[in-house]
Order: sequence, then structure tokens, then C-alpha cells
Amino acid sequence: MPATPRTSASPDPHRFADVPALVERTSRLLRNGVPLTLLLDLAEEDGPRSAQHYTAEGGDVSWVRRSG
Repeated sequence: MPATPRTSASPDPHRFADVPALVERTSRLLRNGVPLTLLLDLAEEDGPRSAQHYTAEGGDVSWVRRSG
């Protein structure tokens, strides 16, 4: 799917990113055991494609913990 052209009404989100804050939050998630592949999957512009990846590649979901 081609990228949607940006107009003056839709600023480039990368231009206004607080990079130090993003680095800190990402580092904290990684230290707490969130897989890097999950973070990358969630960062996809068109949304995560986890189901497609697991169908094609399989995967270990032992890191998923049930709460409560």
C-alpha cells in the first residue's frame, strides 16, 4: 500500500519525537523482558502482523504470563 502524502494538517510524527524519552521507555521494556521482536511488530505503521508471523514461522509464547 503506498504511503499517504502528508499535508500541513498532518505533521510528520518523527519530527516531534522525544527521542531520549523513547529510548528510556524502550530500554525499560527490554529490561523487563518484553521481546524486541514484539516492540518492532507493534511499531509497524500498518499495525502488528503477529498472526501472520506465527503462522509462517511458529513461535514460543512461553514469555506470555497470565495475570490474576
